[in-house]
Amino acid sequence: LAVAGQPDTQQVALAGVNHSGANGSLIFSPSSADLAVVATGLKLPPAGYEYRCWVSVDGSRQRIGKMYFSEDLAYWVGPVPALSGVSSGATFWEALVGAQGPTLDADQSLLGQLC
Repeated sequence: LAVAGQPDTQQVALAGVNHSGANGSLIFSPSSADLAVVATGLKLPPAGYEYRCWVSVDGSRQRIGKMYFSEDLAYWVGPVPALSGVSSGATFWEALVGAQGPTLDADQSLLGQLC
């Protein structure tokens, strides 16, 4: 709720990739760099896997965090310093990855862009 109350809050729709049936949205504040993301339609990850959120700003990729689940809702909330001052062009995605393995080239489950 704190993110939504910021005067510069921006929202990005996240669409399922490859007919995954998943969708979501995120809100963030460039001045505070706080972000909240929620998604539905993601299947619970199998043992040893997790969904991770990422952002790419000016060609630089940064891990945001691991998605948590509460029944059918996946979510993540927290600060993302890479978003400080961002006004457009950031790309956000989520991907199912091995919890211990490399992750930057994982297939995307959700994707959205700040215009």
